[in-house]
Amino acid sequence: THARESLAELGWSFDAALVSIQLGSIEMMAGRPDAAERVLREDYETLKRMGEQNYLSTTAAVLAEALRRQGRLGEAEALIDESQSMAAPGDLGTQLTWRSTRVKLLRERGLTQEAEATAREAVELARSTDDLRLAAEASADLADVLLAVGQHDEARDAALDACRRFQAKGDRVGIARAEQLLEQISGSTEAS
Repeated sequence: THARESLAELGWSFDAALVSIQLGSIEMMAGRPDAAERVLREDYETLKRMGEQNYLSTTAAVLAEALRRQGRLGEAEALIDESQSMAAPGDLGTQLTWRSTRVKLLRERGLTQEAEATAREAVELARSTDDLRLAAEASADLADVLLAVGQHDEARDAALDACRRFQAKGDRVGIARAEQLLEQISGSTEAS
């Protein structure tokens, strides 16, 4: 927050409005989607007033995830639609971020076929990025959907891929998510 305030004091409003993309993600990793929403919402509105679209698409995607985690699915979906419509095809970070939230929204609404198709699309896109965290998230999202539809072997493979990538990144929150998925897959396999 101090960095954003310092940038704003210097008159660097645009640069200040970009801080929330990182800060919002950190707040969500810490389990505080409401705090993430506050910082993201402010910068989302600032970027919108400026007419900026490149970073607005990313901010909208991250803000959508913060809203989804608070159970505000309709608002999250509207922001995902907005992010999708603005995101440049080559902006893999934004393309993967909005897809990740879309997968979760579809899964939560019981639309597993659509969720699986979107998750597979994200995993395919992730092959062309060197961003380990985003690629790991795509694999974890796919594992979660495959688990829901009973495709345990493929879900395990996707969860193991996510775990390897999270470990390579040193992302302890991600590692815990992947390990939890592996436990759920193992439990579901034993129950079948």
